[in-house]
Amino acid sequence: MNSRKAMNVGSNLKKFVLLGTLAVLQPALLFAQSTAGDVVFRIGEFNRSSVELAPGRPTHPVNYIVSQSTAAKDWYASQSAVLPADAQSSNLDAAPRAITFTLPAQPAAHYKLHVAVLLENPAAPALSIVINGKRGLFYLHPKLDYNNGDPGSSSFNPVYSSADVEFILPDALLHAGSNTITLQAIEQADAEAPEANITYDAIELDKSSTAAPDYSATVEPTVFFKQVDGIL
Repeated sequence: MNSRKAMNVGSNLKKFVLLGTLAVLQPALLFAQSTAGDVVFRIGEFNRSSVELAPGRPTHPVNYIVSQSTAAKDWYASQSAVLPADAQSSNLDAAPRAITFTLPAQPAAHYKLHVAVLLENPAAPALSIVINGKRGLFYLHPKLDYNNGDPGSSSFNPVYSSADVEFILPDALLHAGSNTITLQAIEQADAEAPEANITYDAIELDKSSTAAPDYSATVEPTVFFKQVDGIL
């Protein structure tokens, strides 16, 4: 762990910013479980376990096509993290993983995305999410997990934890026809941490009855804040 976790600022922005970037950081709100009729797609189950997902490492670029692909074969549980400079590397295990899905001619007014992950070593990468070319970087807030959801020795690791990224998408970010969401684990550090990765629990996109707020933010004090000469 390093100073990149000194400040975690949550933000949901309804509008786009320059350079085609979606300005959304760690979300401040969590949402109740959606009803079946609201679910656009779900990969895995929200059970703090990755057993429903594909084991091993991908041998080809991952593009999960909703209604054609299956979680047990086409969405790999573990994804290695990379430094920002290596985000486009040829390492298939760390490359961005795509989810392709189709919306009807009249999409819902609002949608929300929920990504649940497990962290099985001391490193805690950020999660890069790109939605139709608009990118957001989400800092995870790991919480120690005592459920032993994943089999094997990892669930007995004292740093074994879980984290959720959940937010309402800015309006008009999705559109009728084909849409793509890509996920990638990014290390916000000066040097690569050994074996840094994330393990996916489940990913779900739902219709939402509420719009994204124009602006919202939270600041959470942690042990990574330091006071030097009276200044935080």
